[in-house]
Amino acid sequence: MDFFLQLKSKYNDIPKEVRRFLVRAIVVFITWKLIYHLFLFSNRVIDAPFTQIASFGTEQILKVVYPQSVFQVKEHYRNYSLTDSSRVYTNIIYKDNKPVLGIADGCNALELIILFCGFIICIPSNLKRMIIFSFLGICLLYLVNIIRCAVIGILNINQNKLTDIAHHYIFKLMVYLIIFLIWQAYLKGVNYAKK
Repeated sequence: MDFFLQLKSKYNDIPKEVRRFLVRAIVVFITWKLIYHLFLFSNRVIDAPFTQIASFGTEQILKVVYPQSVFQVKEHYRNYSLTDSSRVYTNIIYKDNKPVLGIADGCNALELIILFCGFIICIPSNLKRMIIFSFLGICLLYLVNIIRCAVIGILNINQNKLTDIAHHYIFKLMVYLIIFLIWQAYLKGVNYAKK
């Protein structure tokens, strides 16, 4: 019982605005995960179009960089294991019939967009501002993700040793920095009075 009293006391020591943010963040996170895993994940309702658009955009950039080559996108899937019916869907981009890049559902920027929009929802401003920042942020993040995929494709085509480092570290750092900068701009216009 002492533990819960201490926990409640520590919770009450947190500033009111921070508590509101934390409660909203937990509600948004749980709601998203439930909706996604119960209704959207297995049917790829959101993932399929997001992955298709990312693959198409990446293919178009690669066509500009390598105008003499033929690029095409093919969807592949494989099971997680022999006993599991879950599948991993990946769009493979081919350059002159050789695979150069795979864009899986996990690479389609959906989770980044949800993270970004979740923050906007958790720190509400006026509705117009929330919609504008959400829309512009989603477009920018999606464009950055397509450019990221294209650069990884270019690195793969050139068999660059930095491909893995760029994919796993450099681009993640860049994308999160962009998200942080957009959030920072959003926070400058938030009125914390009377919330």
